[in-house]
Amino acid sequence: MEPVIYADVLIFLNAVVTFFLLLTVKQFTGAKTSAGRLVSGAFVGGVYSLIVLAPQMHFVLMLIAKTAMSLSITFIAFHSKRMKKMMQCFILFWAAGFLYAGVMYAIRFLLQGSFITVQNGAVYFDLNVYSLIFLTAFVYGVILFLRRKVFRFRSEDMIYDIELSYGATAVKAKALLDTGNHVRDIYTNHPVVILTAEVAERLTHRQIRGDTADLIAAADEGIRLRLLPVQALSGEKYLPAFTADTAQIISDDKRKEIRHVSVAVTDDELGKEKYQALIGEEMV
Repeated sequence: MEPVIYADVLIFLNAVVTFFLLLTVKQFTGAKTSAGRLVSGAFVGGVYSLIVLAPQMHFVLMLIAKTAMSLSITFIAFHSKRMKKMMQCFILFWAAGFLYAGVMYAIRFLLQGSFITVQNGAVYFDLNVYSLIFLTAFVYGVILFLRRKVFRFRSEDMIYDIELSYGATAVKAKALLDTGNHVRDIYTNHPVVILTAEVAERLTHRQIRGDTADLIAAADEGIRLRLLPVQALSGEKYLPAFTADTAQIISDDKRKEIRHVSVAVTDDELGKEKYQALIGEEMV
């Protein structure tokens, strides 16, 4: 018996699934976007799912339509002038879709059900709305867990220019967007930039190293230092930190200024010539 397909339910459920797929792409690429763009892309994906109601298309025509729509969705959600970034988002959108479909087919196999209908490359889930949303959110949660705990991407597309100011001095450096960095200053609740000692010393004109005597000397010279706990691969460590006046995050000729940023100074080289600082997602 063929399932009865309701157009409004079809659009809504596929929009929800598309939204979570786009969130997955954002997590893996670090692409800069807004909630409005993600919702718009998800809505287009939901409307496209109406193609499941059309007569069966030839495979080649279906593939062309599916590709064109996927490109449109990623363009709406992650509009960028950089072709490399757009192709990265497109490929990951497809990959996330295949992964999600594989999980849903596995669930269907385990439940020995037939709640999935595929037509013209679009999918209809004959499931309770709440059940589908829960399963979709669960799959997204698993992907997010793997992203944060297993995968550690270091893409050039995630490197920003950063300009820090302290008093009358300003310095520029390269900063890597570390999606696993959620450090906030436990004393001020300010976002934290992890900066190499070499750049920090150019900014403050003081030597700020991990040696206790050096920290005391820097404090005597007017820098209000504190030790911040930071989680590293080797475990938790304490880094000397001070408050910069401003941090400007620069990307694609756009600037975002953040006032009173905590700067934690590390003796590690980080990315050497590629980047000299680490920033969290909330800063971009």
